Amino acid sequence: MARQHILIGTVANDNTGEGIRSAFDKSNDNFIELYDDVSQLRTDFEGDDAADVNSVNGRNGNVALDANDTLYSVFEVSTDTTAVAGAVYVLTANLVLTLPSSPTVGHSVKISNLSQVDTCQVDGGAEKILGLSGALTLDNRYSSFEMIYSGANKGWVIIGQN
Repeated sequence: MARQHILIGTVANDNTGEGIRSAFDKSNDNFIELYDDVSQLRTDFEGDDAADVNSVNGRNGNVALDANDTLYSVFEVSTDTTAVAGAVYVLTANLVLTLPSSPTVGHSVKISNLSQVDTCQVDGGAEKILGLSGALTLDNRYSSFEMIYSGANKGWVIIGQN
């Protein structure tokens, strides 16, 4: 069935539009068709047809799509900065990078220390870093790593350091 258009008239109360019963009948038919289509999609997704997609962006097998499959925002920073989740920070001077406040489990921040100093700091703010309160001093002039918020117990943890 094709979409059924409801005639509303040229201006209000000019008696050129459809009657209420006819308009709601078309509205019901349109919604029933949409509901049936969505139900069929859900059935197809949960059934065998879910395996029809087997490769996305170089990932193979059962592919889980992620809203974070986009380009990262990259910031070169040379002064004290408060980070936002999902971004990359390239440190270019001696500074303090404060991690996002009120993070959600799974939030991440990528950091690359290209400042040529071994005194930059990463501050967890009110959250812990590796289970400890206080700031983390980057004593490697060329460290690059990702920090992921794991919850209140350990706070921000380091993934993939060098």
